[in-house]
Amino acid sequence: MMNTVTSTQAQRPVRITLDNAGLEALSKNIVVSFRPIWNVEKKYLCGYIVRATRRQNATSDQEASDDLGLLVKAAQSLEYLQARGEKSVVVVPVSYDTLNAYPFRGHYLSLLRRIPEAQRSFIVLQLDNIPSYASKQRLQLLQNDMRGLCRAVALASDIRGTNLDGAARGALHACVVNFTTEDLDENAIIGLINRFADKVGGINCAAMADGVSTRAALCAVIAAGFSYISGAAVLADQSDLSVSRRSLSMEDMLGRPV
Repeated sequence: MMNTVTSTQAQRPVRITLDNAGLEALSKNIVVSFRPIWNVEKKYLCGYIVRATRRQNATSDQEASDDLGLLVKAAQSLEYLQARGEKSVVVVPVSYDTLNAYPFRGHYLSLLRRIPEAQRSFIVLQLDNIPSYASKQRLQLLQNDMRGLCRAVALASDIRGTNLDGAARGALHACVVNFTTEDLDENAIIGLINRFADKVGGINCAAMADGVSTRAALCAVIAAGFSYISGAAVLADQSDLSVSRRSLSMEDMLGRPV
């Protein structure tokens, strides 16, 4: 009986409000970390990808609530960075289901419109958790909806680029592969890196490697022409934004313990 009650409570819809009190509650509902992003060509830390500690087996409404809370955290972090004189971007992952389903889609787009332009113009939205059944037309519609409400749009992919056929040529700023979610050993991943970069180049956008944790993978993605890299091989995740934007050479990274 106890298990039945707990399960029912877990499935109870999350009330999402967009008033100030509701947004503050959403922002406190998740724990976030900031992963610095290295711009390979310009050799400096250009921003952060913000990550949330999510509930396992979350329902769609709980996931949407987390996505909204993550967006609030991103806007708050940008306000802090800009007050400090930094012009860093913040990459904000958002689940496909949040943007594809009523009423969460409306909530998310409404919240984006409420963020001041000074912060919103430094937000890069990363469409994440894309299911295998997502159609090319639907992916392109979601990309177009996001483009006018943020700095740029990125698309999450696996190392094989299996969902990149749904990317509109020239509509994306970057395609992102998260190494921490790849169920492959490092040698297998390194063997696929060049093919991923070639596929991304075919749709005229940049390649980003997230979660790079070893020197071998770091060297491989640089050699393959990836534009952006984040992960422990660059700098470890942070619970705050204490690392200022600064130059970071390849020699700096190779000289650091990983």
